[in-house]
Amino acid sequence: MCLEKMTNTHFSTSANEPVVRFEPGITYSKLIKAVAEQPDLAIQNLPSLPHINVVGSMITATHGSGHKYQILTSRVTEFDIVYADGTLRTLNHKSSPDFWNHLINFGAIGVITSMTMKLEPKFMVNKSIYQDLKWDRLFSNFDDVMHRQDFLSFFTTW
Repeated sequence: MCLEKMTNTHFSTSANEPVVRFEPGITYSKLIKAVAEQPDLAIQNLPSLPHINVVGSMITATHGSGHKYQILTSRVTEFDIVYADGTLRTLNHKSSPDFWNHLINFGAIGVITSMTMKLEPKFMVNKSIYQDLKWDRLFSNFDDVMHRQDFLSFFTTW
């Protein structure tokens, strides 16, 4: 089944918090664009790779973390899943036992058909890129480099 056209989003407020509900085909690039079009809303943090699938990154719990923020999966409040027997269930983090065990499942227990994630008030980010940074310079101040900012990515050509 191709999910590439399943990219709808719906914005609302749940428990006095802004949330976005999205379909399983959406990438971070498309989700970022949809959230940016909303007045005063933002995603708390993002992965370094904006072209990846949001639901895929959530069920593997692999993206969007930092020393001040939990992984993006921690922002998920609800999702719909179709189990192998065809049963459709909506699981909510406040009322579903073992919510996190069902969410972080690597696609092994079913197909997620939609997901809801908490949003934040809009904020600005300053991006700095350091090219040709020498390893000895990085590691001589590693703790300072790692903790001076909220968001950080390293890329190398080895």
